[in-house]
Amino acid sequence: MAYSAATLRVRFPQIADLTAYPDTLVDAAIDEAYLQINTGACGWGSRADIAAGWLAMHLIALAPPSSGVGPGVASVTAGQASVSYWANSVVDKDSLLLTPYGREYARLRRLEGPGMRLVDDCECG
Repeated sequence: MAYSAATLRVRFPQIADLTAYPDTLVDAAIDEAYLQINTGACGWGSRADIAAGWLAMHLIALAPPSSGVGPGVASVTAGQASVSYWANSVVDKDSLLLTPYGREYARLRRLEGPGMRLVDDCECG
């Protein structure tokens, strides 16, 4: 079962608000998550959807708040022309540590093993 915006909202009801979390944002996060996960037999295999859900939620949590004025723009002032941009207040080498979703994804990733396999380890076609 690959996630869609609707099915991710069922699993994670905290993104049920369509105004705060429009389908375009949720779908983009899901697409990016699947691109970062090896869904083949030599990768996550049957657990790929679980991993993709947690990673997508992590990406959504890191997305700048929607201000309606453009991507990454937090506010605009007309008088004296001021623009402020959203920035994550925590700087860390591993952004997975910044959200509970990222931490769960990292935990699941550690369960998958060391991340390296010999070419002959599995039958990937």
